Amino acid sequence: MRGNKRAASPGSLYSQYLTEEEKVIAAGLELGSVDEELRLTRIRLMRALAREAEFGGTLELYETIERTGGGEYSPGDEEKRRERDYNALVDKLTSRIESLELRRVQILAIQADTALKLGKNKREGEMHRLDAGLKHLELKGKEDAKKDDGPVGKIVIEVVGSQHARNPDDHDGAAG
Repeated sequence: MRGNKRAASPGSLYSQYLTEEEKVIAAGLELGSVDEELRLTRIRLMRALAREAEFGGTLELYETIERTGGGEYSPGDEEKRRERDYNALVDKLTSRIESLELRRVQILAIQADTALKLGKNKREGEMHRLDAGLKHLELKGKEDAKKDDGPVGKIVIEVVGSQHARNPDDHDGAAG
């Protein structure tokens, strides 16, 4: 029966159980947020640096092969050890942080641009409303100027030099 019960699983550096402090941080993490991913990557970087300080330059167990059978002449379990490349791991995490920081700056720039455009659109909307109000007042002023004083009850036409010219003393309006 072959097995490697004590073998380190890939990514074991990342999948260790969280400390109490990290549990508190992780409980407040909002998935999908660049800031939260930055925090998580920084936690991973701190772990890598701590493991490098503790185990750097030493051989670490990464695989155990259990041997069965063969009786008393069995060679025993085989343990494979190697030195972990912490420099590559730290470089990878640092690159990830740099990438996330760049993405964060891009998102902030997009948000600022959007806010600026919304502000511009809002100002343009306000100017449009002011222009429309001003045009309404201008049209109302023109309509008021054209407005008459009501219906005409009587129209008098005088023809000068006519024998039927109206007598100015006549108040009934009949020609005479």
